[in-house]
Amino acid sequence: MKTFVVFFLSALALAAAADFGDLMDVDLKELLSDEARRKQIFDCIMDQGECGEYQIYKDVIPGVVESQCDKCTPEQKAKFDEKSKFLQENYPEQFNAVVVKYGPKPAEK
Repeated sequence: MKTFVVFFLSALALAAAADFGDLMDVDLKELLSDEARRKQIFDCIMDQGECGEYQIYKDVIPGVVESQCDKCTPEQKAKFDEKSKFLQENYPEQFNAVVVKYGPKPAEK
């Protein structure tokens, strides 16, 4: 039973890593150019609407934003930083809302 649990958790971790890698290769300019699609993705991430085909964003983005991509490879971290900069410059309200909701929380004193 322990072996199954370890295998299952490892499989989930690998799937999340693969999903994250897929997300890092997405052309955000193209993806977010359609207002309806952009709204659906943002609403999905913010728990304000159905995700549909964009569920991967809800599954991956909160953890990556919270950890600031700390488990990323150097290449993934560079892509994360590049995409964060793009979102901050082009969609500042949405970017800030995601950071407020999922970003690292200050340590309690």
